[in-house]
This record gives sequence, structure tokens and C-alpha cells, in this order.
Amino acid sequence: MMVDSGGAGDNGGLFGDKGTVTGKKCPKGLYGTFCRECPIGTYKDIDGSDEDLCTPCSLELLPDRANFIYVRGGVREPFCPYKCISEKYRMPNCYTPFEELMYIFGGPWPFALLLSGVLLLLAVLLSTLRIKLLESSSYCANIEHPSSHHFPYLLSLSEVRGTRAEETQCHAYRMYFMGPNTFREPWHLPYSPPDTIIEIV
Repeated sequence: MMVDSGGAGDNGGLFGDKGTVTGKKCPKGLYGTFCRECPIGTYKDIDGSDEDLCTPCSLELLPDRANFIYVRGGVREPFCPYKCISEKYRMPNCYTPFEELMYIFGGPWPFALLLSGVLLLLAVLLSTLRIKLLESSSYCANIEHPSSHHFPYLLSLSEVRGTRAEETQCHAYRMYFMGPNTFREPWHLPYSPPDTIIEIV
């Protein structure tokens, strides 16, 4: 029932202002004369038309990087829908992918301790590998420069008797390749060595 003017007051009182009234209670999520949605960030979980029935949503359930959003038909439950302020954050907690990884392991402190442990283990493994490589290189150095105690049968290069110049000259002889060096007849050495080096060979 719609009324466009106020009634008269008792005992000579003034007339009321013009306005409207409704005899229908708004369903959950809606309020007012025309049953509009409760403002963003509020909910209404009972029937009625009074604006005070739209209760503010709990901010404790709202992530830091989120805002409440409009819902057609109004919000009917205390848990008000929200959306992250940017696409780079992920629902439902509006964390970055790295933060989600952190909270999988229990939060920043447990994740930091776990990461420190992994880095420490990696450092120990690299140190062990480095020590083994150094031992391997020192082993190779010992083979190249052996001591008489460990390798008595090996001699250093300085202890090896070198060839004398006269011995080198005695064993030197010039030989020539034979043939025209073609595809059919490539270069070749003579079938028998020269008479001067037969005794040496």
C-alpha cells in the first residue's frame, strides 16, 4: 500500500511529510522501500526492510590485498565475497606464487629455516666435492712427481738419461717419397730401406 502524505498528529499536531511506505518485508540481502541490495561490504541474513539490518562484513575474513565486490541480489551470509586487487595475486588468500609456496611450508619462518637447511646441505656437498677434486689433483701430481717412498720404480724426467748428440746423428737418415702423387699412384716409400741403414733397422 503506497501513501504519498503523512497523517495528522494528535492534539493539534502537525501533518507528517510526504513519503512512501510498503507493507512487504524485503528478503535476505535486500533492504529499503524498493528492496535494493545492501551496500558493498555489508550483508543481511534476515527478512526486513530496515537499513540497519544490513550488517558490515567481518574484516578479519578479508585478505589484505582484497576488496569486497558487488553481488546481484545482495549478500545473505556473513562471509562476504571479495576479489584480489590485482591479477598477479591468487585466490583465496591473495598471495603471490612465492608467498603461496612459503605458506605451504608453514609460513615465512619455517620456510626460511628450511631454505637455510637446503643451502647448508648444498654447501656441504659442494665442499665435499671440492675436497675430492683436490685429492684427485694431488694424486695426479704425486704420479707426475713421485717420491721414492711411494713409487720407487718411477723416475723423474730430470733423472732419465737423455740421448746424446752423437747418438742422434748416427740414427738420422734422410729418406724420400717416391711416385708422382696422383690418385692412381700416390707417394710411397721404397720397398727396401737403403743399404746404409739396413744394419740399424
